[in-house]
Amino acid sequence: AEKNLVGVEWCEHGGVGFHTLRDRHCNPDSLFKNMRMWVHLHGAREIWDLMDRYPVSLDMGNSYVLSNYAERLSLELADAWKSPSQSVANWYTNYFGIQNQVLISPLPYRKLANRDSHKIDRDYNYPLRILCPGRIVYLKGTDTIARACVEICEKFPGKIHITFAGYNLPTANPEYNSSMDEVMSFIPEKFLSNFLFLGKYSSEEYLKLAQDSDLAIFASRVETFCLAAHEINWIGVPLILSDIPAFENHFQDSINCYKFDQTVEGLIKVLDRILTSPALLTRIRSEPIDDFNPNIFDKLVNLPLASKV
Repeated sequence: AEKNLVGVEWCEHGGVGFHTLRDRHCNPDSLFKNMRMWVHLHGAREIWDLMDRYPVSLDMGNSYVLSNYAERLSLELADAWKSPSQSVANWYTNYFGIQNQVLISPLPYRKLANRDSHKIDRDYNYPLRILCPGRIVYLKGTDTIARACVEICEKFPGKIHITFAGYNLPTANPEYNSSMDEVMSFIPEKFLSNFLFLGKYSSEEYLKLAQDSDLAIFASRVETFCLAAHEINWIGVPLILSDIPAFENHFQDSINCYKFDQTVEGLIKVLDRILTSPALLTRIRSEPIDDFNPNIFDKLVNLPLASKV
């Protein structure tokens, strides 16, 4: 097995990755001294916690600080970063202040149906069916969607129906038992019939949900890629996306999606425009990214070894 091992990929938040990288750079007898090691930018906990309302750093001591320090050192000591997009790599570089070699590699995502099999050139009938895939949790922006859609229900009675398709997660908000309980607290009883919470689903159910929807919303506060958005985009479902680094390179506003500024008010403006003129949904077209290229690993395992200590 050792003879066949030519490179190692770690996520930046993996503690084992830090210890292995430290061993390679600091131990002259390390088993990994001639091994290429790179970090896949998946989701730095330090950044994720900054985007949350109840970061665990408020409840942890030195162990948490040291864990974040290890995360930073992993990014520093790696031979390179494998990033889903240049915009995500730039985001990490600017936030952490760390310069490293970057190789761009979008992730492989499921193609559940033929490309553009969702027909967007038909007449739209009310209510518009809005799909919101993803876990029910603050970082996914489910609260933003619920609050914005309630305002749209007030202004356009009976003209939208919202389906949250994803499993319910706990919340750190002590006032609620779960994230879904918190999201539902934003929805007046008179509008509950406009919302559906489906929970987990199979691939077949997911495809049917997508094909039966008029548009999909991804309101994430933080991502590095978002597989579900690319899966839905491949099918051709019109997208509304939060304006975050994960979507910067792969999606362009008013070309293959509509973007909003991550606020409730920003999402209301986009939805208001669409409800006023549903034809806007026919003016954007799916532009899927290139397929995942496994040749990226040939480049990674041939990176020059660099001493960084």
